[in-house]
Amino acid sequence: MEQNVIELQNVTPENVWDLTEEQVFRMFTQLQTRMPKIGQRQKLLKIIETAFDLRTISKARKDKQEELARYGYKFFLPDNASPVLTGVYKRKQHENS
Repeated sequence: MEQNVIELQNVTPENVWDLTEEQVFRMFTQLQTRMPKIGQRQKLLKIIETAFDLRTISKARKDKQEELARYGYKFFLPDNASPVLTGVYKRKQHENS
């Protein structure tokens, strides 16, 4: 299956549903590190959150990671030195209706 390539600045409420959890994690990382304008960052994060739930947890909390994984969260590590994981869950489209 071919992935849609959507750049962070082009995310809309309509196309956010076409993203994968991994793409959202990369965008979330960009929002935290490379988006200087707070207003733009908040706008894009709100759009992403219409389709995805994001959780940041300590790597040490294996119990929490296992619990969230049972609900369908996929986990990503920002970098090897990071003490946290980011969990991303793609909502069902009717969950937000």
